[in-house]
Amino acid sequence: AVWVLLPRHSSRPYNLAMAEGRDASRDAFLTVHVFRGGARAHYLERCWMQGVYSNRPHTLVKFDLPAASAPQQLTLALAQYKPTDSQVDFSLDVYAQAPFTLRPIAPPEPTVSRLSGAWSGRTAGGSSNHDSYVDNPRFLLELPFAASPVLELAAVGLRGGGSKPEDVQLGLALSPEAPTEQPAGDARKWPLRSGDYRPGGCRLAAASLPAGRWLVVPSTFTPGTECGFELRASAGRLAALPHEAHGLQRQAVQGAWDRQSAAGSPNHGAFWKNPQLQLVLSRPAELLLRLRAPGTREGRSAAPPSLCVALFDGGEQRTEATGRGLSRARAVSEGGLYAY
Repeated sequence: AVWVLLPRHSSRPYNLAMAEGRDASRDAFLTVHVFRGGARAHYLERCWMQGVYSNRPHTLVKFDLPAASAPQQLTLALAQYKPTDSQVDFSLDVYAQAPFTLRPIAPPEPTVSRLSGAWSGRTAGGSSNHDSYVDNPRFLLELPFAASPVLELAAVGLRGGGSKPEDVQLGLALSPEAPTEQPAGDARKWPLRSGDYRPGGCRLAAASLPAGRWLVVPSTFTPGTECGFELRASAGRLAALPHEAHGLQRQAVQGAWDRQSAAGSPNHGAFWKNPQLQLVLSRPAELLLRLRAPGTREGRSAAPPSLCVALFDGGEQRTEATGRGLSRARAVSEGGLYAY
């Protein structure tokens, strides 16, 4: 059995409390949340035992721990229900039927770089479930040396409207700036993500990143959600990146795979039957091709298909003799891997 007692000390009135002739610490609702693991807690939904907020002089949390062969590590998170205008002093007393140690957990990593931005209009691209994800704001994180940066994203209001920050579901993604330059020997699946989209803010901890340039993409869950945000990093330097097509002339062509042209990848033996387009450049130029699948027909699977786009020299129609595979292509998306 473990008892956690949180007494408050109400002898120090401050600010608004003094002006109104009351002790503001009595208005502070306090509790203790218990997490497993012994590390700093960030998300309340991962709590093992959630305390009840109370403005009484003493807050008591009691629980039993099952017998275990190894020591059990817990985190005691002392929380206020809402911020107050005055300082609230407290003591923490812990009682247990077995020997234990109690120590403070290191404070959160300090912020060394921060930038503000917004999802507005075309840049409100939504999650990676949508083809418009590539339109989200992008940031570069430059690490001059190996580090374990923590990225934090918080929603803020927009002047003149927009969604309420506390209602906006947020997510973060981190990947090498060049998709082909993944860290050697690193078995992690890229991009790294902050987990489930969370209301108001989210956090991404990236352990043991080598020095280099890293791409950071903040996003909302739903496309078209307009809101401001602040992005913070505990290591390196953040810099805003332009849209991937910034400075380029844009032309969009719509098409579809039907029964005759839905030939699939080269593995299926009829790659040349896929839709083909002729591209004519008037002069040497930088070229960006982006293939999107905006949606599926009613009644079919809503899962996004894995896509690939290939660029061949010559401009002639690919045939059964010349278009069986990707080996003759000048360039192929994602190194020839199909992705969505």
